Amino acid sequence: MVASLVGKTEPRLWTKPLRELTPETSRGFEVIDFASDFLHVELYPWQKWLLIHALELLSNDNYRFRRVIVLVARQNGKSMLAAVLACWWLFVESQRDPERVPPVDFKVLGTAQNLDIAREPWGKVKRWADPDPDEAESAAAAIPALQQATAKVLDANGKEQILAQSLAHYEVRAARSARGKPAARVLMDELREQDNWSAWNATSQTAKSFWNGQLWGLSNAGSAKSVVLKAQREYGLKLVDEQAEFMAHQGADPADYAEFHDVTVALFEWSAPDGCPLEDVEGILQANPSIGYGGITVASCISDSRSMPEADYRTEVLCQWVIAQVISYIS
Repeated sequence: MVASLVGKTEPRLWTKPLRELTPETSRGFEVIDFASDFLHVELYPWQKWLLIHALELLSNDNYRFRRVIVLVARQNGKSMLAAVLACWWLFVESQRDPERVPPVDFKVLGTAQNLDIAREPWGKVKRWADPDPDEAESAAAAIPALQQATAKVLDANGKEQILAQSLAHYEVRAARSARGKPAARVLMDELREQDNWSAWNATSQTAKSFWNGQLWGLSNAGSAKSVVLKAQREYGLKLVDEQAEFMAHQGADPADYAEFHDVTVALFEWSAPDGCPLEDVEGILQANPSIGYGGITVASCISDSRSMPEADYRTEVLCQWVIAQVISYIS
């Protein structure tokens, strides 16, 4: 029975779409096909769901969301999702509207407090696309079509960049040094680690000033120090509640809501309900949507609950916020 348990595809807290999501109203379907057909990556159901909902289009074919905040427990596939998305941005999206955004101006920026974290999805794209891979890297990982579409790869510390033949490029920077020219797309990983506003203020503005730009913030739950993630989450929840209240009125039209409210920020959170028991199976499945598809199991999560400090377990495995963490010396 346990073996048949699967994680929840739909997040517990999330921003609802303004209209039915189809291949005509969301580019997420295109990314899913790209992952399967070109990268030979079969995304988990929750990853597909997220792409479809986060890449919702307005009636003018621009993205609804300028900012997407995603929270999910650790080891559920955030890095693979980020790599697929960045690869699609670099080789497909960068050439969609060359009159408004020439590919040479299309920059994908990956950033995190720790450069190694930002390099993780970048490294996956490098293995797929590097036209001159290192011998140590698996030849099976290289994808000829992407290798042909890549001009060069720079892999020196502080100058990590993948340059496409179109001159679009994907670079990674530590959050503290991410300030620079406008970026078309930004991936901010481990947003919970930002304990002051300097990195966010610098990086978020690079996407904000770009036509049809988009910033994704990925993380698991934060702590009292996670001031940036806390503010983004609280604002996202506020908008979720506002939309739900508006649409509860009989005859409410999503178009009317969009005209007078902020519809540019999305929150998608896979987390266990606050205060649930540590071994609550439904809560574990809600916070760990890759269960049944990847390596995580309910049994492994329950094992963690018995061998980790409670605060750490709730944050890492249940994706719950623990504002104060006190380790007592007395039972």
